[in-house]
Amino acid sequence: MQKRHKLHFLLCGFLSFVFLLGFSLAASANEPLTSQNPSIQSEQKVVLQKTTYDQLKANNEKALNIIKASNLTLTEAQKSIVEQQTQLDRLKQDNTLQAKELAKAKQTSIEQQASLKKIEDSLNKSIEQVKKDKKKMQTLKTQRNLLAVVVGGLLVAMAIK
Repeated sequence: MQKRHKLHFLLCGFLSFVFLLGFSLAASANEPLTSQNPSIQSEQKVVLQKTTYDQLKANNEKALNIIKASNLTLTEAQKSIVEQQTQLDRLKQDNTLQAKELAKAKQTSIEQQASLKKIEDSLNKSIEQVKKDKKKMQTLKTQRNLLAVVVGGLLVAMAIK
């Protein structure tokens, strides 16, 4: 952007110089400056051909048109920058809001993970308890069956006697 400003400044300076040169040449060709300003003692005159003067004038017009076009381009660029800044500000706000929402979601996820860990631990304890109870029931069933066989054998032995 600074290059554009520098270029614009240099172009304006150059055009001003060309315009003043053309103006002074035209004025000196028409009437001496000493009659307008009596304090100037000696004045040098520059004589130009009409074609050279017309070419300087045409170049000046072209340069002025370029400056006007660059001003329009500069204005458009400034509008674009303002629009982009507005969009950037909106995006920053959205980003901040999303960061807050993400932090909340992360906290919720951590809490859910802790809750799931507790549930998993509880489930593992329940599974172990069920295994122990099943083993205990199997042992009791085996003891009952053994006791039934022993009692049955005793009853048979008593009945035989």
